[in-house]
Amino acid sequence: NNQRTNDILEFNKTINDIKICDPAVGSGHFLVSALNELIAVKHDLGILADEKGVRLSAYQAFVENDELVITHNNEQDFFAYRLEKGKINKERQRIQKTLFHEKQTIIENCLFGVDINPNSVNICRLRLWIELLKNSYYEETTHGLRLQTLPNIDINIKIGNSLLSRFDIDADLSKALKSVNYSFEAYKGFVNDYKNATDKDYKKGIVKIIEQIKNNFRTEINKNDPRKIKLNKLTAELLNLTNPRLEFGETKEEKLKKKEQEKIKKINAELQKIAEELEQEKQGFHLQNAFEWRFEFPEVLDSEGTFKGFDLVIGNPPYGLYNKKQNQKIGLTTDKRVLEIIKHSFPASLGGVVNAARFFYNLGFKLLNNNGLNSMILPFGILTDITSKKLRRYIFENYSLLKIEAFPERDSRKNRVFKEVKMSTAILLSSKLKKEIKFDIGISYTRAVNVKERLSLNLKDLEKINDDLLYIPIASENEYKILKSIYSKTEIIKLGKISQCLTGEVDMTFGKPAISANSKNSKLIKGVQIDKYILKEQQKQISQGTIKYLNSKKFVKLYAGKKLIHSKNERIVLQGLTGINEPVRLKCSIVPKGYFLANSANYILPTEKIETKCLLAILNSKLINYIFKCKSTNSNVNGYEVDDLPIIIPRNQKQYVKYVDKIMELKSIDTKADTTKQEKQIDKLVYKLYNLTEEEIQIVENE
Repeated sequence: NNQRTNDILEFNKTINDIKICDPAVGSGHFLVSALNELIAVKHDLGILADEKGVRLSAYQAFVENDELVITHNNEQDFFAYRLEKGKINKERQRIQKTLFHEKQTIIENCLFGVDINPNSVNICRLRLWIELLKNSYYEETTHGLRLQTLPNIDINIKIGNSLLSRFDIDADLSKALKSVNYSFEAYKGFVNDYKNATDKDYKKGIVKIIEQIKNNFRTEINKNDPRKIKLNKLTAELLNLTNPRLEFGETKEEKLKKKEQEKIKKINAELQKIAEELEQEKQGFHLQNAFEWRFEFPEVLDSEGTFKGFDLVIGNPPYGLYNKKQNQKIGLTTDKRVLEIIKHSFPASLGGVVNAARFFYNLGFKLLNNNGLNSMILPFGILTDITSKKLRRYIFENYSLLKIEAFPERDSRKNRVFKEVKMSTAILLSSKLKKEIKFDIGISYTRAVNVKERLSLNLKDLEKINDDLLYIPIASENEYKILKSIYSKTEIIKLGKISQCLTGEVDMTFGKPAISANSKNSKLIKGVQIDKYILKEQQKQISQGTIKYLNSKKFVKLYAGKKLIHSKNERIVLQGLTGINEPVRLKCSIVPKGYFLANSANYILPTEKIETKCLLAILNSKLINYIFKCKSTNSNVNGYEVDDLPIIIPRNQKQYVKYVDKIMELKSIDTKADTTKQEKQIDKLVYKLYNLTEEEIQIVENE
């Protein structure tokens, strides 16, 4: 029994040593969930026990609707702590006391958070405090019953910009340690003392010591700033080059060679740059919110002060675009100097308009220990967007992507995983440990992930489709096999190599002065007016907005771009925005010569390599639409995504053109004409062209 008790206590210690961090903690929802889940995990492992190591075997502990629920094995009622006739029930006391100290231990030892918003930090601290208060209990004293004093649990939740630090995580603290009067073990001890301090004056004294220690770290690290060392080195080098010494009646300066002059110029430029950086930091206004991961959480430092890192980094980071309008509002307003520092710190997250979520996922890897896990809810586009290609490669080449749960956009609230969120999201789970393994993708179109639809992939698989962008396809195992098979065919030509997909030449904002409702002006086609094989050119045909026209002469004065000449061509046009869950993502038609296109439409110029109507037929086919849907994770029909479509040029193009002519003839008479028969014939031709098996055809047809 003693051995069993020791084992239970030892197993508990293992879980209590887990370090979990949310670097954009917000109101603390994730940390509260982690708190409750860890207690439920202890129950599932059979190690949820009181301070003596006696298990709570007569009780069930589980999480329901994000709340920790405790029930008796033989009862349906929830456990409730209460006094009985003003006296303590020993068994209820044991359960309540166990839950209180379990929560206290986990909050103090396991949970850490940072947020730039002081209000969010206060709410997070309050939520954790309330979780602890739920299991507060009475103690018997000589003066009667007294409610258990709550510890100070606020020190693990801190204010600061997680992405901004003056000092690198691997900055050397060895010299700083020599000048500090306390060891790192002592530093940890003071932090622990703070958590259990009840006297206000004593608490203030500990805070003062902790701040003094951290200030000493800052001072010593600053002294050893590599830039300052480089500054001194460059200054000495410059002095040596420019110091006048007599040589046969001439100074050295008079005999300096051209290379030396250039070197002096280069050194001066470097000196000025370093001096400006140091001066800006000295002023420090843009670094006021910098958070020093290097020493703010001593719990993840070893006895020598080396940053060990967290076991798990979790979160739902902000998705804002820095200093850019997003839904009519600025996403994240940030000082330009701060943004430059962040960009420099996380180069793998760069690409296009910078989304904060990419930075936070990148940060997660920096904060992990060698065996740690990084898991966050991120915008869906991280799986395929060109702007995230650097981050995808960074993960694949340096770490291990283990699992993805993908939640495409749903208009219906009933079909959303997160009821209030229409935006498409994905949960990524990665390991810092680099392993040659396959990762799983689960796609949810309902409120539960369909396990049968999981896809297993690795880097080599992705490179077969596109070794530059490394798309992570939204497909099942069978669907991916089709993709891989098609992209492996030798006769495949990427559409971009035949004719690139371009954005409409008329920016509706920039070109506003030339846009009118006057039908005597040139036709202006917006994305909403484009459907399969037809253009909606009457007001009653479009679902949103109004029909617009373009004063081309006026527009030429506003915009003299090369694309203007493209309006003189008959072109294939594509709707530039289609819902991610729409059955048809590619909606293509032909626009006559002389028509202009809004920037909500895309287009493909005619080419001698393939008949325009033949290409139109292939693009409108079920197979190509299916391929596009597997690879697109946002509502935009991006040009680079269209350019990547696999095209096989048929030997007999006339049969495709014949069906397109018939469809367009019927649609010209009645836009709602049933052309299913002709479209099915085109689909059959395309399936045969791409050499699909009957089984593969059924997968595409049933999508």
